[in-house]
Amino acid sequence: MALLDLAAMEENDEISSTAKSSLSLIASTSPKAVITAFATEVTRYNTIHQTTQITVISPLKSSKTDILRILEQMIENYFTDVIELIIPVCDILLHCLDLQLLKHQNFYDLFPPISKLHMIAYCPATKKLAIGGNNGVIVIHELKNMKSQVC
Repeated sequence: MALLDLAAMEENDEISSTAKSSLSLIASTSPKAVITAFATEVTRYNTIHQTTQITVISPLKSSKTDILRILEQMIENYFTDVIELIIPVCDILLHCLDLQLLKHQNFYDLFPPISKLHMIAYCPATKKLAIGGNNGVIVIHELKNMKSQVC
């Protein structure tokens, strides 16, 4: 997570560039570990956000373009690893994407690489996202209310 903070630094381009390339290299050598670390941070952020009134800045929010770039890289190069952890990947995506844009765009237009993952379905009429995990679990996210249901 420290690399995400460094990647988001705008004051020092050299440090930011080094952190971004380091994140890409780590993602290419151990994509499952990166997905798990990002998903753990999403869970931690959501838990803190629900229980306290203090505004917490998540490293995933401050460097969301880098996270989305890394997820795109992993979908392209490590498809099977992403498929195995598809539910945490979608949790990360929902955390990083600006869902207010769904009023004017389709979900697949917000992050085009997601259309390669056939176990994800989006209904624009109801603004619901369904994700089928490889373990038989189905998660339905209501994007209007930011609620999820496990089936």
